[in-house]
Amino acid sequence: MTAAELRSRILARLYAIRARDCESGRGDGWVNRADVVAEFGTQAEFALSVLEEIGHVASRKYQVRISGHGCIAHESTFDKE
Repeated sequence: MTAAELRSRILARLYAIRARDCESGRGDGWVNRADVVAEFGTQAEFALSVLEEIGHVASRKYQVRISGHGCIAHESTFDKE
């Protein structure tokens, strides 16, 4: 998997989590950073840092979630498929 594919998969996962949480009313999309790394492997740490730097992922302490910019970027990939 390329670095770009990994970033895209992480964004898709974080998007799904935030959407699910908002729909259920039981959260706001924040997940433990370690859980993301466990799911996607050690390369996910670098991918998350890049996504944070460009504003597609927000972080607070040990938690991350997709940002508004990340949601728009993720949704724009649907138009290309």
